Amino acid sequence: MLAWASVSRCDLLFVVGFLSRGQSSPTGPYESCLRAVLKWIMTRRAVVQTFPASAPPSTVLEGEDVLIGYCDASWNNPSVSGGGISWNGHCLKMWSRKQSVPALSSAEAELASMVECLKELMHVGIVLQTLRQGIVYDAQGGPEKTTHDMKMVLHCDSTAANSISGMIGLLRKIRHVELRAAFLQYCVRIRKVKVVFYE
Repeated sequence: MLAWASVSRCDLLFVVGFLSRGQSSPTGPYESCLRAVLKWIMTRRAVVQTFPASAPPSTVLEGEDVLIGYCDASWNNPSVSGGGISWNGHCLKMWSRKQSVPALSSAEAELASMVECLKELMHVGIVLQTLRQGIVYDAQGGPEKTTHDMKMVLHCDSTAANSISGMIGLLRKIRHVELRAAFLQYCVRIRKVKVVFYE
């Protein structure tokens, strides 16, 4: 039930992700946390996410189709990535996930979060383009393998991860993240995505 509520309530994403870890064999602390969350939700029934009919102007690139992604990570054990994607001032997707590989530094955790956000940006862009233009077919009549033409801006609060995304190749100290970072570096180099620092 909480999973369905988190679809329209961005403030529940992290809590639902955390509580779902103990779903297969719940213990006392998980149950007391669940009861506290349900009690908190009952006091805030009127909070919903709405999409207004008229879209506000984009704050990054005026008059252009821009997908904006925000990402952040916590360097804990285990590391957690989170982010959100907006388009024309409307929030399209938010997530909070445990990283599959433990991060050895905060920059590595942020870099993994940036790669995850870039993948989500590309997926949402393809879905939006398909909804607006339909499925593009190739000469043989099958669906064409394509990426979208929308501009993407990725906001991250780590200067180290931002500088790694703009590098060509990797330093010797961070070679173990090469496969994750190579895709991000390639997209930055061909100007598919613009990486912006925010505080």
